Amino acid sequence: MSSNREVQQIGYDYLVDEGNIKLELENIPDDREFIPDYDASIKIVQTISPLSVNYQENKKILLTNHHLENYAGSELVTFELAKEFQSRGWDVYVATFSYGGNMKELFEKNDISVFNILNESLLTKDFDLVWGHHFPVLYKCFFKDQIKTKNLVLSSLSPYEPLESIVHLHEESNAVIFNSQETYNHHIQYFEKFASKFQVFPNSVGQEYFEKSKNSFNHDIKKIAIVSNHAPPEVMEAIEKLEAKNIEVIFVGQQQKSQLVDSALLMSCDVVITIGRTVQHCMALKVPVFVYDHFGGPGWLNDTNLKEVEWFNYSGRCCRNKLSVDEIIRDIFSGYKSALENLPFFYNYAQEKYNLSNNISNILNRLNFEKQAVIKIKFNHHHRWDNLCRTYYDIYSRSLGNLHYHIAQLQKSQLQLQESQLQLQETQSQLQESQLQLQKSQLQLQESQLQLQETQSQLQESQLQLQESQSQLYHYQVEYQKSQLMIVAMETSKFWMLRKMWFKFKNSFSTKNFFNA
Repeated sequence: MSSNREVQQIGYDYLVDEGNIKLELENIPDDREFIPDYDASIKIVQTISPLSVNYQENKKILLTNHHLENYAGSELVTFELAKEFQSRGWDVYVATFSYGGNMKELFEKNDISVFNILNESLLTKDFDLVWGHHFPVLYKCFFKDQIKTKNLVLSSLSPYEPLESIVHLHEESNAVIFNSQETYNHHIQYFEKFASKFQVFPNSVGQEYFEKSKNSFNHDIKKIAIVSNHAPPEVMEAIEKLEAKNIEVIFVGQQQKSQLVDSALLMSCDVVITIGRTVQHCMALKVPVFVYDHFGGPGWLNDTNLKEVEWFNYSGRCCRNKLSVDEIIRDIFSGYKSALENLPFFYNYAQEKYNLSNNISNILNRLNFEKQAVIKIKFNHHHRWDNLCRTYYDIYSRSLGNLHYHIAQLQKSQLQLQESQLQLQETQSQLQESQLQLQKSQLQLQESQLQLQETQSQLQESQLQLQESQSQLYHYQVEYQKSQLMIVAMETSKFWMLRKMWFKFKNSFSTKNFFNA
């Protein structure tokens, strides 16, 4: 598209019949004849340069973040940036040193390309824009992998986290952005001559949150969400006391349950206790938010404390006001009505200052995508910050290499342990089977023993009967012997001999008489 032509745009989208439609436009003349012939009229709000805003289609952006694993601050900021640029038609690449867990699932679900550049190379080295968090990753990309870009935006999300330091590339960058005035003030003192590049880019909210904002509210608190990865003891102790009042309390954070905090979760609650970027998301959804965490905090937001709390990125560091458990519960209930009344104000404030699409467009307006030249980045071996980046990268990569080795060994040990466990389970199964067989055998043995006992009892009874029979037989034998002795005695006695002679004589006499007759 030539620079002297213009397109007509309303904010981010084109409006037709009060509905938002996204038009993919190329080579559009400035006579407005490109607009389709709809029945409804088209309202032209703003005329801007075609290359200064949103539809740099087929552009390539590289986002960097040191780690992408858990649902936490910089990880979710990177994810939302990736989604926004993806929705604008950009080819999105994300570079990191550590990739896995919940964030890997989230990026893959949204079809966003992420590369662990310690293990794999980016698919391209030429970009239209690099939007960088965390200097070690940027060092690896520019000085080790030799990527090239037409535009560079550096981002810092904290005034005190070492990884969020702006230690190099600020001179070559087009813009250096900070998530709060607190972070901005911390860094500007070291780079005053580059102040024209510095600006606040607050934690921002996607348009879908504003479109889903609540329009009905409970006048009594029934459900509270605590969203924190570092909730202090007084907040944790408040859970039990709130539940005793029949208030449903859900806790989201690494201390208990880590899950993605989305619009559905926040809108299901009457109150959200949290800090940081979740505060802006609650504003956009018209959900009452109580600002309190490990730094303490102001509690309920109002038009009096808003600017001060915002200055410190809604972290609670504005006042560091620590409350007791009872004070937290008291303030939640006593200020709830006022919090409901303030919701429209905070919604409008968030729409004005925290709209992600608008805030990205403001940054893109500062960049030049027509130029052919890339930013020249040189590594200064004598510059302490460049050497710091190199030293950090070398130490981190070596440590990570050792860590990967130990992880591999651990995984190997785990596989061996799993194999041993399987063998143990198999052995236990065999043992259980053997025990069942043994129990069956024991039952059979017990049954056999009972039968044997019964047989032995019968045998003993038979033996007794046999002994009795033997005793009787012996008695008969004795009587028989006595009888035989008596017979012998009788046969040898004179009486028995005379008796025999008498019978012979008698028989003889009887025979004789028989024949004579």
